[in-house]
Amino acid sequence: MKRTRQRTETFEALNGHLVRKVVPRRDRPYEHRCPLASFERIAHAAEGFGEDGFTLETIAEHEDLPWTQVAVALAFLRERGILDVRYRRNCAATGSVHLDAMTEYWALAEEERPDFTCPTCGATHPPCTLCGGPTRCPPDEPGEPFTACDACDAEQAATG
Repeated sequence: MKRTRQRTETFEALNGHLVRKVVPRRDRPYEHRCPLASFERIAHAAEGFGEDGFTLETIAEHEDLPWTQVAVALAFLRERGILDVRYRRNCAATGSVHLDAMTEYWALAEEERPDFTCPTCGATHPPCTLCGGPTRCPPDEPGEPFTACDACDAEQAATG
Protein backbone atom coordinates (compact mmCIF):
# COMPACT_ATOMS: atom_id res chain seq x y z
CA MET A 1 0.00 0.00 0.00
CA LYS A 2 1.39 3.39 -1.03
CA ARG A 3 1.57 5.99 1.71
CA THR A 4 0.68 9.58 0.85
CA ARG A 5 2.38 12.30 2.79
CA GLN A 6 0.46 14.95 4.64
CA ARG A 7 0.18 18.46 3.26
CA THR A 8 2.26 20.89 5.31
CA GLU A 9 2.04 24.64 5.47
CA THR A 10 4.51 26.90 7.27
CA PHE A 11 5.02 30.64 7.53
CA GLU A 12 8.10 32.78 8.00
CA ALA A 13 8.88 36.47 7.98
CA LEU A 14 11.69 37.03 5.51
CA ASN A 15 13.11 40.32 4.20
CA GLY A 16 9.95 42.30 4.86
CA HIS A 17 7.59 39.63 3.50
CA LEU A 18 5.29 37.08 5.03
CA VAL A 19 6.19 33.85 3.24
CA ARG A 20 3.82 30.89 3.02
CA LYS A 21 5.55 27.60 2.19
CA VAL A 22 3.41 24.63 1.21
CA VAL A 23 4.41 21.04 0.62
CA PRO A 24 1.37 19.40 -1.01
CA ARG A 25 0.52 15.72 -0.66
CA ARG A 26 1.46 15.36 -4.31
CA ASP A 27 3.35 17.56 -6.72
CA ARG A 28 6.12 20.00 -5.92
CA PRO A 29 6.46 22.36 -2.95
CA TYR A 30 5.74 26.03 -3.57
CA GLU A 31 5.78 29.33 -1.77
CA HIS A 32 4.00 32.66 -2.04
CA ARG A 33 4.87 36.01 -0.50
CA CYS A 34 2.99 38.97 0.88
CA PRO A 35 4.94 42.21 1.45
CA LEU A 36 4.64 43.65 4.95
CA ALA A 37 2.89 46.80 3.67
CA SER A 38 0.24 44.67 1.93
CA PHE A 39 -0.14 42.46 5.00
CA GLU A 40 -0.82 45.53 7.11
CA ARG A 41 -3.41 46.84 4.62
CA ILE A 42 -5.14 43.44 4.61
CA ALA A 43 -5.21 43.37 8.42
CA HIS A 44 -6.76 46.86 8.54
CA ALA A 45 -9.37 45.86 5.95
CA ALA A 46 -10.19 42.65 7.83
CA GLU A 47 -10.69 44.66 10.99
CA GLY A 48 -12.97 47.04 9.12
CA PHE A 49 -15.20 44.20 7.90
CA GLY A 50 -15.18 42.69 11.38
CA GLU A 51 -17.73 40.03 12.24
CA ASP A 52 -19.80 40.75 9.11
CA GLY A 53 -17.33 38.61 7.24
CA PHE A 54 -15.59 38.87 3.91
CA THR A 55 -14.06 36.71 1.21
CA LEU A 56 -10.61 36.71 -0.32
CA GLU A 57 -12.10 38.39 -3.39
CA THR A 58 -13.68 41.16 -1.27
CA ILE A 59 -10.33 42.11 0.26
CA ALA A 60 -8.43 41.78 -3.04
CA GLU A 61 -10.85 44.15 -4.78
CA HIS A 62 -11.22 46.52 -1.82
CA GLU A 63 -7.45 46.93 -1.39
CA ASP A 64 -6.50 46.42 -5.07
CA LEU A 65 -4.01 43.68 -4.20
CA PRO A 66 -3.07 40.42 -5.94
CA TRP A 67 -5.10 37.42 -4.80
CA THR A 68 -2.00 35.44 -3.85
CA GLN A 69 -0.88 38.13 -1.39
CA VAL A 70 -4.34 38.23 0.18
CA ALA A 71 -4.44 34.41 0.35
CA VAL A 72 -1.09 34.32 2.19
CA ALA A 73 -2.21 36.94 4.72
CA LEU A 74 -5.62 35.34 5.35
CA ALA A 75 -4.12 31.86 5.79
CA PHE A 76 -1.67 33.26 8.36
CA LEU A 77 -4.42 35.13 10.22
CA ARG A 78 -6.59 32.00 10.33
CA GLU A 79 -3.68 29.85 11.51
CA ARG A 80 -2.97 32.30 14.34
CA GLY A 81 -6.62 32.38 15.45
CA ILE A 82 -7.17 36.01 14.46
CA LEU A 83 -9.78 35.10 11.85
CA ASP A 84 -12.47 32.42 11.90
CA VAL A 85 -14.31 30.95 8.93
CA ARG A 86 -18.11 30.99 9.18
CA TYR A 87 -20.28 29.95 6.27
CA ARG A 88 -17.29 30.19 3.90
CA ARG A 89 -16.54 33.78 4.97
CA ASN A 90 -13.61 35.07 7.00
CA CYS A 91 -14.69 36.82 10.20
CA ALA A 92 -12.77 38.62 12.93
CA ALA A 93 -12.11 36.30 15.86
CA THR A 94 -10.61 39.09 17.98
CA GLY A 95 -11.57 42.67 18.71
CA SER A 96 -8.38 44.11 17.25
CA VAL A 97 -7.42 42.24 14.10
CA HIS A 98 -4.75 44.72 12.99
CA LEU A 99 -2.96 44.85 16.35
CA ASP A 100 -3.07 41.07 16.74
CA ALA A 101 -1.90 40.54 13.15
CA MET A 102 1.09 42.83 13.54
CA THR A 103 1.97 41.30 16.91
CA GLU A 104 1.97 37.83 15.35
CA TYR A 105 3.98 38.99 12.33
CA TRP A 106 6.71 40.58 14.46
CA ALA A 107 6.74 37.61 16.86
CA LEU A 108 7.33 35.37 13.85
CA ALA A 109 10.05 37.72 12.58
CA GLU A 110 11.78 37.69 15.97
CA GLU A 111 11.79 33.89 16.08
CA GLU A 112 13.81 33.76 12.89
CA ARG A 113 15.94 36.87 13.07
CA PRO A 114 19.63 36.02 13.03
CA ASP A 115 22.18 38.43 14.42
CA PHE A 116 23.37 40.71 11.63
CA THR A 117 26.86 42.08 11.84
CA CYS A 118 27.52 45.32 9.99
CA PRO A 119 30.16 44.77 7.30
CA THR A 120 31.44 48.34 7.80
CA CYS A 121 31.91 48.58 11.57
CA GLY A 122 31.31 45.03 12.85
CA ALA A 123 28.56 46.10 15.28
CA THR A 124 24.95 44.90 15.44
CA HIS A 125 22.56 47.73 14.49
CA PRO A 126 18.81 48.17 14.96
CA PRO A 127 16.77 46.52 12.20
CA CYS A 128 15.30 48.31 9.21
CA THR A 129 12.35 50.46 10.26
CA LEU A 130 10.37 49.33 7.21
CA CYS A 131 10.90 45.58 6.99
CA GLY A 132 12.94 44.49 10.01
CA GLY A 133 15.89 43.44 7.85
CA PRO A 134 19.58 44.12 8.48
CA THR A 135 20.96 47.65 8.31
CA ARG A 136 24.52 48.81 7.83
CA CYS A 137 26.66 51.91 8.18
CA PRO A 138 27.70 54.05 5.24
CA PRO A 139 31.39 53.41 4.44
CA ASP A 140 32.33 57.01 5.25
CA GLU A 141 30.47 57.09 8.63
CA PRO A 142 31.08 53.89 10.63
CA GLY A 143 28.88 53.58 13.69
CA GLU A 144 26.03 55.65 12.22
CA PRO A 145 23.69 53.04 10.68
CA PHE A 146 21.06 53.71 8.04
CA THR A 147 17.46 53.39 9.27
CA ALA A 148 16.48 51.32 6.21
CA CYS A 149 18.10 48.23 4.71
CA ASP A 150 19.57 48.31 1.21
CA ALA A 151 16.49 46.65 -0.36
CA CYS A 152 14.00 49.11 1.18
CA ASP A 153 16.29 52.04 0.37
CA ALA A 154 16.42 50.98 -3.29
CA GLU A 155 12.63 50.48 -3.37
CA GLN A 156 12.04 53.95 -1.91
CA ALA A 157 14.45 55.49 -4.42
CA ALA A 158 12.67 53.75 -7.30
CA THR A 159 9.21 54.89 -6.21
CA GLY A 160 10.40 58.41 -5.49
